[in-house]
Amino acid sequence: MAKIERLPGRKYYEPSGRVNWAKFLPFVLLTLAGSIAGAWLLAFLFRHGFYFVVIVPLIFGLAIAGLTVLAIKHARCRSRIVGAALGIAAGLILHLGYYYFDACHAIGLGLLPVRIVPSYIHFRLQNDVLRDAGSSDEKPESDRPHPERIYINSFIFLIEFGFIAGFAGFAGFRRAGKPYCERCQKWMRREITRFDPLKAKALLQSLKDNSAPHLAMVFADPEFPSVPNASFAYDVCPSLKAGRSECPSFISIKQVQQNPKGAHFDAFDSSKGKVLVNFAQAHPEELPFMAARFPFLANQKTASGKPVI
Repeated sequence: MAKIERLPGRKYYEPSGRVNWAKFLPFVLLTLAGSIAGAWLLAFLFRHGFYFVVIVPLIFGLAIAGLTVLAIKHARCRSRIVGAALGIAAGLILHLGYYYFDACHAIGLGLLPVRIVPSYIHFRLQNDVLRDAGSSDEKPESDRPHPERIYINSFIFLIEFGFIAGFAGFAGFRRAGKPYCERCQKWMRREITRFDPLKAKALLQSLKDNSAPHLAMVFADPEFPSVPNASFAYDVCPSLKAGRSECPSFISIKQVQQNPKGAHFDAFDSSKGKVLVNFAQAHPEELPFMAARFPFLANQKTASGKPVI
């Protein structure tokens, strides 16, 4: 893995760890309610033969990760620990709740005490049998006790739990670490531009040397449309885009080898490649020289109202 560059003389973004609890708690309840509903749906799919091992938990894990990201975004949670905890808690409720609802159906006595879940999981690990979709339910030879069955089922259990809780926890951790402007109380917006991969070295050197004119020469090149490329992500406060220069902004650079496939939250983060710079603060004097790719920086002004250039 490539070493991330530390550019001399620059600050780096670090999340404040603050949480707007008044807004966050309702979103926590909404996320956990979604996990409970998802657990019931998983049990429903299992009972009706539509629970495809690993595949269905993967889909539900991604859905819970999405709910976690929405909660963090709208509640302005900047604590990675809290964000990860929410995702893991939602994943636990979804995964263990699936077994709870299935136990309630199997025993048939309505809602049961939650304490039965460990015993029921152990029962399922000893007795679950993998079958092909669409196959007959009557397979006496496969239903006979097998000592090794618990090991196979335990392995599948851990994989599915990893998908559900792991994806949600990682999504919460990562989203809470996104740049946030504490001054304006707004999430920063990411702008992305792409350079010829051969320009990556010149781009890094201009930032290391704090050479704004050299940076302008690199930015004067037209957008590079294909892969591989050197992707330049610029996280900027909406207020700065409106013409104020007091808000900090941050630079990330990545050597991209392959674009992301399918749906994704962030093309820069989801692409495959090597991160060279991660959330280095841009110097105010550099901003006008980046205007060739980010036109809103051409009219950048100071607090006095005078143009930077």
